[in-house]
Amino acid sequence: MTSRYATILGVPLSLIGSVFFVVMFCLGISLVTGRHRVVVRAYDLLAFAGILAAAVLRLLQAVVLRAYCTYCLATEAIPLWMRGVCW
Repeated sequence: MTSRYATILGVPLSLIGSVFFVVMFCLGISLVTGRHRVVVRAYDLLAFAGILAAAVLRLLQAVVLRAYCTYCLATEAIPLWMRGVCW
């Protein structure tokens, strides 16, 4: 969280991640209440972008920084755990 990789154009990655999860939550609620084609596409697109971003950031942690962010690992592990519990 304190490395030079912790921001993009001066914006902290933690803020970007928080906004991402809020938007995904709102889109998820929209999916539950009614399936609109635009909402489904937006959800799918953002989910794919999130997976790509997580992969890049995980690689950066492992190869460049050689240190892992506990918060980052938790945000990756919780959805996997929830999928096992809920599905």
